[in-house]
Amino acid sequence: MLRTPLKMLVLLVIGAMLTLTPTYAQAPEGQEYTVQPGEWLSQIAEQFLDDTNRYTDIVEATNAKAAEDDSFTPITDPNVLEVGQKLWIPVPPADTATPAFAGTYTASLPAADTPGREMTLTLNADGTATRTTDYLNGDAPIEESGSWEDNGDGTVTVTLTGRPTVETPDVITYALVDDVLTAVEYDVEAYGSEGLSLQKQAETVDETTVQPENVVGIYKTMLPGGSSPGLDSTLYLNVDNTVRLVSDYLNGDPPIDEMGTWAVENNQVVVTLTGQTDRVYDTPVVTTYNVDAGTLVEINPEPVPGAYVSRYLPFDALATGLEPVPYNADAAQQEITEAGYGGIYKAFLPAATCCGRDITLTLNPDGPAFMSTNFLNGEPPIMQTGTWTEVGEGRIDITWDGADSPLMLELVDGTLRTTADEDTYGSVGLTLYYYPIIAINSNLPTVTGTVTYSESMVLPSDALLTVRLADVSLADAPAEIISEQIITVGGQQPPFAFELPYNPRTFDPTRTYAVQARIESNGELLFINDTAYLVLTNGAPSHVDLVLVSTGPAAAAAPMAGCAEVATIASEDAPPDRSNYLAYGDDSPVNSDIVGTVLPVDSQAADATTQWRDAVLNELGYCSGNFAPEQVTVYNTGDGQATIVTASNVLFDDSVSAQEVRLDLVEQDDGWQVEWGGVRFLCARGDNTTELQPALCP
Repeated sequence: MLRTPLKMLVLLVIGAMLTLTPTYAQAPEGQEYTVQPGEWLSQIAEQFLDDTNRYTDIVEATNAKAAEDDSFTPITDPNVLEVGQKLWIPVPPADTATPAFAGTYTASLPAADTPGREMTLTLNADGTATRTTDYLNGDAPIEESGSWEDNGDGTVTVTLTGRPTVETPDVITYALVDDVLTAVEYDVEAYGSEGLSLQKQAETVDETTVQPENVVGIYKTMLPGGSSPGLDSTLYLNVDNTVRLVSDYLNGDPPIDEMGTWAVENNQVVVTLTGQTDRVYDTPVVTTYNVDAGTLVEINPEPVPGAYVSRYLPFDALATGLEPVPYNADAAQQEITEAGYGGIYKAFLPAATCCGRDITLTLNPDGPAFMSTNFLNGEPPIMQTGTWTEVGEGRIDITWDGADSPLMLELVDGTLRTTADEDTYGSVGLTLYYYPIIAINSNLPTVTGTVTYSESMVLPSDALLTVRLADVSLADAPAEIISEQIITVGGQQPPFAFELPYNPRTFDPTRTYAVQARIESNGELLFINDTAYLVLTNGAPSHVDLVLVSTGPAAAAAPMAGCAEVATIASEDAPPDRSNYLAYGDDSPVNSDIVGTVLPVDSQAADATTQWRDAVLNELGYCSGNFAPEQVTVYNTGDGQATIVTASNVLFDDSVSAQEVRLDLVEQDDGWQVEWGGVRFLCARGDNTTELQPALCP
């Protein structure tokens, strides 16, 4: 999940002092910028000034510019911007223009008496440096170490020692421009008059591994209430590995404020709460979370079917719309329409000054209104009190104490939103979600699992997999569908993962539940489960792995009839050169949808060659009719790359007597993706009828 720089900076110290803002007597040198939908000041400051806290510079510069140019509007509230509003962005301070030299750089260079030089230079954040030079002649690479220093003028000086034939250190000064490190002072005899340039390499992160820096942030979870209106919790995972959990039961009592530490262990986040501000716990409270696309999902060591599962959503993603609010708009609209506007509502907004705005609105049935705006910066929330009245169908007004005009809200799609003529929250406006609906939908328990089948066949790309959680308690009545997920195959192949949420409030532990699945293509049923996969009750699990069975021959996904006898060989030789083929592509006379397809082949399996044959020939459509090629050759498997060549010595039409298809594949997490494809032909007439050629036949 993407983490915004704002959060990372803010959480260094919650509630830290902001950068002092200069006061401009006149507008500084800068540039004009027009506010776009969904933007806020700290985000713009990060974009132009490399520091979210420098939003105050933009405020001061814009206000100074407005005093000189009436096309600019002064900024009175940094948290409210209008789409189309003009800002004046001051020139970034000199220190933000200094290149970030730390990183890894590579270059391929010529050499006098060897095939060449592959060089890798690493400048570590602690000021140390290493360089590896491989002369590609079979000898061990030369390893050097040393240090580097930022000269403050856009250049860096690297000092390396360790070359066996040179007693003095190798000192080179580089300039960094557009991620290219170019030597400006160096030994010309050692590196030649052509110079020395190295390309900075992008940092690679294993996305399957939880990185602590990607976990730092503020998270929200909202649970339905039992003895209170609900439980609204905010979890702070700070960059120094301290943690704070604020739990508000929304009953008017002060929130419970707990503290402790957090760490990443075994690819999970472990939170240890050691006490509250006024007391230390005798036994720390330890909770473990899985990280699922940026969401923290609580792991219960003894899961209880039908129990809510705490899911902490990243607040910055909620505030910016990157994470949708878990909501059922139809259910909220119905409940508010039937029961009235009284209740608790939530809103999530970005903020210029700090971490965001966590807003809680309470509308008491007898008229009082209360709103808490928490900037999540360690300071107490801003409280507003007043009264609310229904002023027409689908609209209410809230009059805050001391306010000149009411806050006007209308009911739209199950949410309360500021009206078109209400500008308190800028052009983006304020959207308030009905709390009970968020709480129900954000922490639903789920039934999980996978779906596969045992037959050796490839699904067509238009196939649909439908997985359902059903109540099958009554043998003489149709099953009641509790939850459903439809997956479009789109070229993927099994196994397919599924997740089926269900409502704990309607869960009945005395009933029987099962997971059902089916795969269809073009209206035909291809696979279905013939075994009952029971879940949740009577000791059944909440995770099941379904194996479906074929419903019989189907043209869209038929077994390999016609191709089962095709000879398949594995070759250690190099495949024919790509230049001998006419490449598939949109700008080519020939094309094939197979380019980009991922083939579900296990190259380490005992029947790998058969898997290659079946997957490739089915995708090429060779085995759906009477035609089958004579041979399939598999080259270079086992090193993350493979080449497949199919040879067909039959009469296609009156011009082509044979053809050969070549496919180059690269290994992915879910199979082998076709990276390149091409074809060549043996023509039945023309100047050359004895050799395969990369051109269409006459």
